[in-house]
Amino acid sequence: MKDVLICNYAKTNETDKTTNAMGKGQIANYVLETMKMPESDMQEEEKQKMDEKIQAKLKAGRKLTKEEEDYLKQTNPQLYQQYKRIRAMVNAMEEKLKNATSKEEANDIIYFSISGVSKNDPYKEYAITALQRSASEYKKTSGYNRLPQTAEDAKKKNNKKDLSISRAIIPVPPTQNFNSSQQDKSRKYLKHA
Repeated sequence: MKDVLICNYAKTNETDKTTNAMGKGQIANYVLETMKMPESDMQEEEKQKMDEKIQAKLKAGRKLTKEEEDYLKQTNPQLYQQYKRIRAMVNAMEEKLKNATSKEEANDIIYFSISGVSKNDPYKEYAITALQRSASEYKKTSGYNRLPQTAEDAKKKNNKKDLSISRAIIPVPPTQNFNSSQQDKSRKYLKHA
């Protein structure tokens, strides 16, 4: 469309060379100005596609790209704030999951995070979907798979680790001052051993 405007503008000024020369400068300015306008110059069809893409991602509980976040911030600040609030909920749950010591504890964290979403929250569907998606991804990780089933299993596992560590530490008696004859005997003993 910009090309059509430029061509039409240039054709209307072809008869007058002075106007045509000035027109080329104006055309260049017009092109530069329109290139600077980010979303405001978007066609309605492009805006609609971007809106639909963002809505689909939000409904699926997926994270937006930086470009999509910027677009949403400009075009729908209220929805952008809700998106950021939901991402904060997901990030808080993910941080708690990093410190889970058992699958049982991880499942409790997930349950309480999801059940903590208010019934009156107008974006409840988006929040629950985002939390469920994050939980599902977490359960596929090796970190989750390595966790013991219950908190009791985790305690048993930790006790075994503590025992193996304490067994590995062997007390060493303090060094003694040997006289030269004792040192010679210990050297001979080490040679024969």
